[in-house]
Amino acid sequence: VEHVSGNMFESLPRAKAILLKWILHNWDDEHCKKLLKNCWEALPIHGKVIALEILIPQVLGNDFASVNAIIDDFYMMLLHGGKVRTLAEFEGLGKAVGFAEIKTFPICKGINVIEFLKY
Repeated sequence: VEHVSGNMFESLPRAKAILLKWILHNWDDEHCKKLLKNCWEALPIHGKVIALEILIPQVLGNDFASVNAIIDDFYMMLLHGGKVRTLAEFEGLGKAVGFAEIKTFPICKGINVIEFLKY
């Protein structure tokens, strides 16, 4: 694992996997597409982007995950112009830039690992 600094909207170095932790929710859809496209271009076939993000649940309730997702969504919109997304929204962003498959793995209280797979 290597930490690389730079401007993720310009270009990324070649890598088999790219980790984005709490990055995508900071940006609007167009910036996310640009970032994910740069990731796609930096990956070889069978490479992947691994993103850690909160997902808005399909059914909202009074549980911690639902409340946290809505509060975080409001916060991202207010301060960054970004948003917390649904799985369908992440799938749309990934497919729009060429990722063949998007997988999710819940890890705790609404936090998910989202894999964008390049075939």
